[in-house]
This record gives sequence, C-alpha cells and structure tokens, in this order.
Amino acid sequence: AACDATLGSNGPPNDGCAPTVNMDSQSSNILIDHVSILESKGFPGAIDIAGTSNVTIRNSMLNHQWANGIWSNNGSDANGPPPSGLRIENNTFTNGRCSAIEISATGSSAISGNYLSHNHQGEIYGDPGGQIAVETNTTGLVISDNEIANGNINEDPVLVQKGDRSTGLEITDSG
Repeated sequence: AACDATLGSNGPPNDGCAPTVNMDSQSSNILIDHVSILESKGFPGAIDIAGTSNVTIRNSMLNHQWANGIWSNNGSDANGPPPSGLRIENNTFTNGRCSAIEISATGSSAISGNYLSHNHQGEIYGDPGGQIAVETNTTGLVISDNEIANGNINEDPVLVQKGDRSTGLEITDSG
C-alpha cells in the first residue's frame, strides 16, 4: 500500500511513512552532498539520523517535507548512543510542515550556513515550534551563520486561529 501522510490519532502519519533517508546506530562517516529531497512524506523526518556518528549533510535542498526535514536523536532505544559529529552545512530548507532541522540527544555537532524559509508552517502534533528545534540532552551544538526567514504558520487552521507563530530557533527541554 502507498504511504498515506495524513494525521493519525496521536499526530504522526497513519501508517508511519518511511524517511527518504534513514541512518541507524550502525552508520558512521557518511557524506550527503548536493542531494535534493522534494515532497518527502517521511516520518519523523525526510532524513532520520538515529545514533550515528560523523554524518555531514551539505549543499543539499529539502523542499516541502511532510514532517521534519532532518531529525536527529538516539533512535528507538532511549539508551542508545546519541548522534555525534553531525554537520549540517550550506543547505536550503523551504516550505516544510514541521521543523527544517530537529535535534534531540545529539552531541558535538554543528548547524551552519543554511537557509531556512517558511518551515514549521503547520504541525503534526498541534503545537507551534521553530524552524530549527533543539531538544532534550543536546550538548556541544554550534549554530552559526544561518539565515532564517518567513516563519509563518499558515497550513494548520487551528494554529492560525489560535494566533500561533513559528519561531526561528527553538531550544527546549522536551520533544
């Protein structure tokens, strides 16, 4: 059956659409360079990075992803290794439903030189957030030289009616 990226009762897609790119804790020393990902329905992100080390995503474009553009955490095992050495550099993220970049439980990494516009225009969980979201147990993260523009929630009528807005950078202690 085809992936149906519609909201389920708990927020995520009904049938758990697979990420376009999926890296697990056995992955390391990966370079993604000059790659375009368009119209991804992947959950929790178009690119899912779980417990990996030394991953670089650069000079790439993510446009109109259904959930997050890049999602990084320690994976399905809450005690699994956190991702480290993640570099997200010189990419373009536009028109995403959720955060362009969502980092959780990640160490010694950098987000730099990216252009982010009109991301987090809706939300699968019914809450506003940032175009870059940094969450629980993230340490040693450097965010520099990014351009963040057009934070506007306009896809989700409930959030629009509430007057919610999308922040540029959200740093929080929970996901």
